[in-house]
Amino acid sequence: MQERDPESKFWKRLQKKEFTVCVEIDPPKGIALDRIYEQVDRVMASKKVDAIDINSGAMARVGMDALVVAGALEARGIETVPHLTTATRTSSACKRCFSAPGPSAACAMCSRSPVIRHR
Repeated sequence: MQERDPESKFWKRLQKKEFTVCVEIDPPKGIALDRIYEQVDRVMASKKVDAIDINSGAMARVGMDALVVAGALEARGIETVPHLTTATRTSSACKRCFSAPGPSAACAMCSRSPVIRHR
């Protein structure tokens, strides 16, 4: 597992109001992440992308949760921006999606309400 500064390079660039680039991907329909890893590795090799944006509920199809994909990519040292579809998700459900301890933007968002209705 690759170690990373607690504050991401992507976040630091946003704070400085620098131009950033995110590439959006859709989670796989199944449980295999090999194809996602290949695609993301190819994109990140360009050194022109700051983060990977992970879609949630693309075209109303069932797929792997965006937070699960984000966790897998973050474990490989890739910065992610997962979409959270929180219309019917409780704060407990959001928190269960995170495998690593520590603060996160999603946990802060979830702590605002027992049932999040933000869209």
